[in-house]
Amino acid sequence: MESPGGERVEVMHLDCLGRLDDQGIAAQLGERPIFLSLARYEPFGLAVLEAASAGCALVLSDVASFRELWKGAALFVDPEDAEGAAAAIRGLVEDPDERLRQGSAARTRSSCYGVDAMTSGVVAVFRGCWTGTPVRSLAGAAA
Repeated sequence: MESPGGERVEVMHLDCLGRLDDQGIAAQLGERPIFLSLARYEPFGLAVLEAASAGCALVLSDVASFRELWKGAALFVDPEDAEGAAAAIRGLVEDPDERLRQGSAARTRSSCYGVDAMTSGVVAVFRGCWTGTPVRSLAGAAA
């Protein structure tokens, strides 16, 4: 495999899927019941959102942004703790009911961050500007 900078690295256990459209990404994620991200910094995490939307159980690094977005809908591990991440994944593999519960919680939470939620939020901001009503009140009423 070659990086954009021209560096080459040999990887084992990696299937390069090529370029995927939205449906291809959803199909691949739908076949994989657990999604892992050990990012040390992530302002939002579109890949996590795609995995959650596909119903994957989430194992995420314990960073503030992930905790804010996914608390109650993911398992959190220290991004430096590979053994802890492996244990979290193993626990989900060994307990299919918990894996399904976590995947369902992630899918439910993902709906808060989709196009409909974003559109409602933008409309609430415009409505607040026109009416002089605080946006938090409008957003809270819409939820």
